[in-house]
Amino acid sequence: MNLVERIVNKTRKTIFNSKYRKKVQQDYRSRIQSAEFSIICNNCFICNNCFGGILYHDLGMKFLSPTVNLYMEAADYLEFLENLEFYLSCDITDGSPAGGGRNEGDPVIGLLNNHIKLYGVHYQTFDDLKDSWLKRRARVNYDNLFIIGVYRDGFTDALAQRFCNLPYKNKVFLSHKHIDCENNHCVIQIRCGKNVSEAPPADKMKSCKMRAYDAAFDFVGWLNGAY
Repeated sequence: MNLVERIVNKTRKTIFNSKYRKKVQQDYRSRIQSAEFSIICNNCFICNNCFGGILYHDLGMKFLSPTVNLYMEAADYLEFLENLEFYLSCDITDGSPAGGGRNEGDPVIGLLNNHIKLYGVHYQTFDDLKDSWLKRRARVNYDNLFIIGVYRDGFTDALAQRFCNLPYKNKVFLSHKHIDCENNHCVIQIRCGKNVSEAPPADKMKSCKMRAYDAAFDFVGWLNGAY
């Protein structure tokens, strides 16, 4: 991608985010406040990237999950989910390279049980990441978990199948491609853009007025047990 294409792409995303996110937020929040949708505001969104935080923000809800503002690689995320209570009970330690310090642009890294890596892309220091993790893990409601997977950061079809087999009642997997798996009722295929977190192509802007995942899946309905 050349410089002009990068500028156009960044401008497109900026315009999209500023204009259409407001519409999405208004829609989500108005439906939460209506009699038809009675959201219990202690939902815990566990997600492998920042999407969970975006959803909390769009819904106007307090961050009730420690996975906000960070990401995990796919294999680590699945192990984390398969042993959720254990890993949420573990200490979080600094995973910075030996000798201290990070290269400019590298994310802060936290370690759970000296194994699961948490990439704190929106944190400036490890202490910030640790403080937020400890504060938010105390808010986790194990009786009201909503598990989200996003096909990126190392996910493969085989790992997506493993996600679909997890024993969680409320789970959804967002993918840019069809996945042929046994329990694919939880897989939502995103049709706008190649990456589920990016804005639709410019030629689809008018027909896809929400981010691709908003157009593909009714998150408010999901939270209210419609799926």
